[in-house]
Amino acid sequence: MQQSPLDPEKSNDPETRGITGAMYKRLWLATNQPGQLDMAIRHYRRGFEVRGDYYNGENLATCYDMRGALQSDPDEALFDRMSARKTRENIVANLERILGDPASAERSDMKWIHATLANCLFALGDSDTASHHEELFRALDPALWEIATFEQGREYALATGAAQKERRRDE
Repeated sequence: MQQSPLDPEKSNDPETRGITGAMYKRLWLATNQPGQLDMAIRHYRRGFEVRGDYYNGENLATCYDMRGALQSDPDEALFDRMSARKTRENIVANLERILGDPASAERSDMKWIHATLANCLFALGDSDTASHHEELFRALDPALWEIATFEQGREYALATGAAQKERRRDE
């Protein structure tokens, strides 16, 4: 049987969309070309829309924040910040629902559920609950690369949460 070439633009597979989004996000980080960031958002958004996939969702929210910081139009910046917030709120609700299911203890991705909850909650300004999920993530004995990945996201989430608090104070 002959395999057809991969076409991420037509894919509904969250993993394909997430990998493609990651490539575009890294291209944007290397080139600062806004079109690359727009493509990352497009792929992460589709990956998140298909199944509420938290990997795609967390990265989508981060990319919205990055794009919002670049916007010259205040309305566009506000749209991106609100989209990031709504995406994170959706992720938190989805993951809390998963954790409420007794069968979730058997999931192989519990580390990432707690890591994602921590980073989303840090970005939303709920540091106490975020710290609790960070402790649960660390208690699951993550590998060094998993800790590094989490901490990179945590650094960005903390900065996002601090910027939101600053904006609210200025209003």
